[in-house]
Amino acid sequence: MNLNMAELMKSMQQMQEKMQTSEQELKKVRLTGEAGAGLVKITLSGQYEIKSLELDDSLIGAEADKQVLTDLLVAAFNDGIKKVQEATQNNMGSGLSDILPPGFKLPF
Repeated sequence: MNLNMAELMKSMQQMQEKMQTSEQELKKVRLTGEAGAGLVKITLSGQYEIKSLELDDSLIGAEADKQVLTDLLVAAFNDGIKKVQEATQNNMGSGLSDILPPGFKLPF
């Protein structure tokens, strides 16, 4: 592959700009993790910030078990994190393929 330094620098600058744009877009993303068939919902930003927590009314009674509620909260949070990671990976992956020259392979 014959790339001169100017072309490589231009490609790297474009990649940096796309990554910054992707980072700004991720700040706006809202993804919701759920547990217990929707009894617990946690909405996260693309930067892993909890934006909201919803608990079904059936969990807030005398019969609600604290450990079950805790387990559901953890499961919902982890589901939200997984969705943020997938969105980040999809967003970053598509940006790189748009700017790298055909046949260019990254070392990782």
